[in-house]
Amino acid sequence: IATKFLSSKLGQLPTEITQKIAGLTLPQVDQLSDQIFAIQTVNMLDSWLNKLEAEEGFEGIKADGLNQLRGQVGAIAPNQKQQLLELSPEQWQTLSTLELENIEALDSWLSSTRTESD
Repeated sequence: IATKFLSSKLGQLPTEITQKIAGLTLPQVDQLSDQIFAIQTVNMLDSWLNKLEAEEGFEGIKADGLNQLRGQVGAIAPNQKQQLLELSPEQWQTLSTLELENIEALDSWLSSTRTESD
């Protein structure tokens, strides 16, 4: 619903933005709904979403990696984002070299990293 309302208010949203919105948790969607009337441009929306992800822990290489993943597999679910936050710097480096074709490939890779660390 948030994406539909924002699209009607701001015009067609870039894919990157809709993927970020699709990956929000319910409390984050609630936060977005509180801000929806204050957000006047696509750039404001993107900045707000980036700030939210930074608060989650996605900054620097992690933010770049998350955006790269979205470009490869689409929206990243909240549980997948949590698993990504738990990766070591070495695992982030490895992940940045992979070319994942779909979200199932990301799930498989994340599962293999949990198995390795157990």
